[in-house]
Amino acid sequence: MDELLTYDDLVPILKVTKKTLQNWASDGKLPKTHIRGRFSRKAIEAWIEMQHVPSAIEIMKDNLRNYKKSK
Repeated sequence: MDELLTYDDLVPILKVTKKTLQNWASDGKLPKTHIRGRFSRKAIEAWIEMQHVPSAIEIMKDNLRNYKKSK
């Protein structure tokens, strides 16, 4: 059976507050597989993989690509 994680388990993993996790769950931003405040580990792993947060390097490259020198 898939391991179930609590909000408290997810706080250090996702680096957000418990309140943020609760808001995400109510807004449907976290996987819908939560049961009484518990989340499927596999569903959370898949959700994490689907998130794309640009790295600092990607942001700097994009900034450089779009940079226009002021006159």
